[in-house]
Amino acid sequence: MSLWLDTVDKSPNHPRAHHNLGRYYGDSGQKEKAIAEYEIALKLERASHAETDHVTHYNLALEYIDSSQEDKALEHLKKAIEIDPGYSAAYNNLAVLMIKKGKYDEAFDYLIKALTYDKKSWSAHNNLGFVLLKKGRFEEAITEFRYALAGKKDFPPALYGLGVIYKYKREFGKAKYYLRRALEKNKRHIMTRLHLIETLSVTMEKESLKTVLAETVRIIPPEIVHEVIEKIATDKIPDDEAPDLEVILPLVGKAYIERSEMLGNYGYHYLEKGRGNLEGLHH
Repeated sequence: MSLWLDTVDKSPNHPRAHHNLGRYYGDSGQKEKAIAEYEIALKLERASHAETDHVTHYNLALEYIDSSQEDKALEHLKKAIEIDPGYSAAYNNLAVLMIKKGKYDEAFDYLIKALTYDKKSWSAHNNLGFVLLKKGRFEEAITEFRYALAGKKDFPPALYGLGVIYKYKREFGKAKYYLRRALEKNKRHIMTRLHLIETLSVTMEKESLKTVLAETVRIIPPEIVHEVIEKIATDKIPDDEAPDLEVILPLVGKAYIERSEMLGNYGYHYLEKGRGNLEGLHH
């Protein structure tokens, strides 16, 4: 930071200095400062007809995505590919925005373009896998998730996607394998847990199910699970990715109730123990 602040101070009209300072701010979580520096860099790049402003547009778009300003992100990603029509990463992130909006056909087109310019983009392969999952094209989705894992070993979203697909294909052995691997990498991913709970329930693996439920209620606050279940119930999480509520609700609900009762009993135990100690002190 000191280096780029000094450079900006000595060369305030140098766009690359503002760009790199913006990147530092972005990497350190200072989103508003990052956006401000990228905006300055863009003005200076336009004035000097720089050939690298597509990168600034792209990086600025990522900051807007992280700040939930998706319309502005869309604007800058489109400018990035206007300047550089072969910018694979920009197409990939345009696809991400379309997926969030439920526009899977547009996302598919952007991802094909992303992979046209960078066939090894594991991120684009992963995103294409989810688009194909949404379209019910499971075999093609499996291929894309495998490409993603070849480029990014043990990438949790790709493992999760494979687990969900195999669950829907009723290939439960493979479903459990990939869902468990996904959980090993991201223990707090609720959707992975819910799909695994459903799978273990269907295959009637009581001890494994009991273990996963116990771990779930221990590390995931009930209000967070409730929020996810509400989204599933109100179709905010589409059916093509949602676990079966009729299967998981009774299991998860019972597990939280049992844990609550257990903690309550511990509370009463320690309360009584504390009272005894206090009485002893008074005597």
